[in-house]
Amino acid sequence: MRFIKPIKRIINIFIYKKIREISAFSHRDDIKIIPFSKSKEFVMPQLSDIFSNTYDEFNSYKTSIPDYYVLEINKGKCITGREEVYTNDNKVLKEITSQKINPAIGSLLRRLKKVTSIDGTVVNLSLSGLENNYYHFLVGFAARLFMLKKLNINPDYYIYPMNTTFQKYFLRYFNIDSKKIINVGEGNWIRAKKLIAPALINNWEVVKYRNTTHFKKQYLPLWLGDIYNNFRPTTLGNKRIYISRKFANYRKVINEDIVIDYLKKKNFEIHYLENYTVQQQIELFNQCAVLVAPHGAGLINMSFCASGVKILELFPKYYHDTGIMLQALILKHDYNYLICETEDISMHPQQEDIIIDTKTFTRAVDLLLEK
Repeated sequence: MRFIKPIKRIINIFIYKKIREISAFSHRDDIKIIPFSKSKEFVMPQLSDIFSNTYDEFNSYKTSIPDYYVLEINKGKCITGREEVYTNDNKVLKEITSQKINPAIGSLLRRLKKVTSIDGTVVNLSLSGLENNYYHFLVGFAARLFMLKKLNINPDYYIYPMNTTFQKYFLRYFNIDSKKIINVGEGNWIRAKKLIAPALINNWEVVKYRNTTHFKKQYLPLWLGDIYNNFRPTTLGNKRIYISRKFANYRKVINEDIVIDYLKKKNFEIHYLENYTVQQQIELFNQCAVLVAPHGAGLINMSFCASGVKILELFPKYYHDTGIMLQALILKHDYNYLICETEDISMHPQQEDIIIDTKTFTRAVDLLLEK
């Protein structure tokens, strides 16, 4: 019996063809490229911490922001909940992926079963689950919606997630009629008369944090900040805000009670965003002037602040993701950071809790407020 599965795998290799790739730029008649933005150079400045200390993770560099575009594929196919987009002859578009190499390439063609045909234009916005994360939704997912909006592309149907309250909320902002949402669950095959696929922000490189692999973001397209223009006030608010991760599963501030006591003396409001609707978060951050928080998705709400907000991001010792930093630069905020201590390193660096040295922290906040 133990030989049956290996034998079946060998037989499948000969019976079924493997999925082949094709480039969107292959000049095929069934693939149309709708340009959105041209390639530009991105310059990452040297970013010192609040005390002007430098770290190798935040050195200056230059990189290229690629062209952005929207693809239109006649009789194209896709899988709901995944990034994969196919031509009618079952070739996968290699550029539509958040990986460096599209993972569908080389897999067995037998996966292409039970295709539901739709006589209309369908846009596939799936990000293989990343769209269920608040940060990734407001950056990578919103970028794809923004391209459609600016190019006046109005499909008949959307493959759009409806798993969270924030996903449902932003339907209204992007003027998407809920009746146009294809609700067939994940992992289902769709063939459309015309399939629309906006390009993805594939902007990472592999780095090591404490010998653990991490995908570090290298750039953001310069137009990304325009996504939030209708949400943002033109003048700074007057609130000083601290975002707590007390109810998060990881990356909590261990000695947060002491931190909060000090911040309250400096007229900071303490907020637990788990308790707020999307609209309440937008209204809160519209009023923000100073923002302090440990690294986390809550910081992406800076997208609803007026330009120039003072930010202090608190990192654990071994995990220094640049996503929030890049967003702050695009939005023209006054970004600062502080690398703190970590007591337990038995888990992935991304999950390390934070220990704040109170003397260092008070000096950092005082410097932030003086700026």
